Amino acid sequence: MGWLGHEAGGLGVGLAKVYVSSTVADLAEERQAVLDWLRLARHQAVDSYLPASDTVRASCLDDVAACDLYVLIAGHRYGFVPAHDNPEGLSITQLEFRRAGEAGIPRVALLRTSVPDVRASDLLDPVRAPLVAGFRDEVAAAVRAAEFSDLKGLVQGLSTGVPAELAKLDQREQQQAVREAGLVLRVAPRPVYLAGRDELLAELDARLAGDGGGPRTAVLCGLGGAGKTSVAVEYAHRHLAEVEVCWQFAAEDPALLAAEFGVLAAQLGAAADARDPVATVHGVLARMAPGWLVVFDNAPDGRRSRRSCRPRARAGC
Repeated sequence: MGWLGHEAGGLGVGLAKVYVSSTVADLAEERQAVLDWLRLARHQAVDSYLPASDTVRASCLDDVAACDLYVLIAGHRYGFVPAHDNPEGLSITQLEFRRAGEAGIPRVALLRTSVPDVRASDLLDPVRAPLVAGFRDEVAAAVRAAEFSDLKGLVQGLSTGVPAELAKLDQREQQQAVREAGLVLRVAPRPVYLAGRDELLAELDARLAGDGGGPRTAVLCGLGGAGKTSVAVEYAHRHLAEVEVCWQFAAEDPALLAAEFGVLAAQLGAAADARDPVATVHGVLARMAPGWLVVFDNAPDGRRSRRSCRPRARAGC
């Protein structure tokens, strides 16, 4: 059993601008599958492939730097090598991969293991085959690449890698916002996968919204492993912009819970009363605006937890 309370609002995750990089002669079908998946997921897919030209390097690398996420599909073809401003003689695909890394843009790499048509690859070219192998080795050393042999495996790697990298990016952005806002925060990372919980989250929004005379509370009950903590954590992350304090307590052990109130008191800059750190935190929260949000995770008895630990300040949940 767990329970939480809160003030109002919502912090949504915006759609990502995703750059798709690959050779085309050998990966046209795979490239289109990735573009289709991204658009169905309502991300903005950036497809900057142009025929070989003097301007392709600058235009593609500028587009990479302007995106939120980079996706590489790598087969067994090295691709076009720009002649200008390219002292290492790298292909445009390898230049794009490095540009994303230099810009700190999260990278998802999908490496094809099968070779459907060796004639469309560079494996028979004694000059270019080592370049293909070297680039694939560079990718594997820089990121945790997903391997695939068919379109099903490609989409599986994509559907795993993109949400995971976007979740990390969202967490970094939230941490930066927390530092800038001076938010007192301790909450688990945002869940990467949380399917089928939109209705429950909407119900929490409705229940915990408003300006009532006391803290708003909600109790999430269910069997272990049902996803109660994930729902509470997702709700907390959506509302970080509206509070000064967001704290997740491990509530299964009363002694540990009291100790954690002491930790929170220190984070709030208050000298905790060793006999009653809970009262110390309650006193600080009572004077706080715009509000606070606390999550009591794995509370064995919701009613007992609410009586002993729930802050009585108005502006919170």
